[in-house]
Amino acid sequence: KDAGFSVKDIYFFNIVGFVSWIVRDKIEKKNIHLKPYQIAVFDSIVPFLRFLETKIRPPIGISLIAVAIKK
Repeated sequence: KDAGFSVKDIYFFNIVGFVSWIVRDKIEKKNIHLKPYQIAVFDSIVPFLRFLETKIRPPIGISLIAVAIKK
């Protein structure tokens, strides 16, 4: 708002990434590198997750999306 924008919409995105971050970095407290098959599995479900998150907006996530209009 201070920069002259009006916020049209704001929401979280990527709840799955948030949950995996909590498990991997906060609960296990290890810097575990993902294996190629784990990345492939995640990449295969991304289109479904992208569709799902457009229909049901999660209350938390790794990213915050903001849509604003210049006044």
